[in-house]
Amino acid sequence: MSANTTITKNNTITEEKIEKMLKEFITEELAYDQPDLVLTNDSKIIEQRIIDSMDIFRLVRFVEDEVGIVWEPEEFVLKNFATVDHIKAYILRKLASPDD
Repeated sequence: MSANTTITKNNTITEEKIEKMLKEFITEELAYDQPDLVLTNDSKIIEQRIIDSMDIFRLVRFVEDEVGIVWEPEEFVLKNFATVDHIKAYILRKLASPDD
């Protein structure tokens, strides 16, 4: 297995798969009213108003369901949601230490 492959409860997931999953969900489900949006890994999704506070909860639920991690209340900080890369890094940290 490559260094950027992680095992989840249900299957194997790569960093690329996480990025694709996040970008698709954000653009198709949360920012559906922004047809010209070009979402990059470093787009500041809250700062640029790509998503709002209610969307964060939908995003968390989606990630928990898809990846099988639990987002703890104290982990609801801006740093974890700033960009796709930040969300991906958070997911990878949680997957690396599933007892957290």
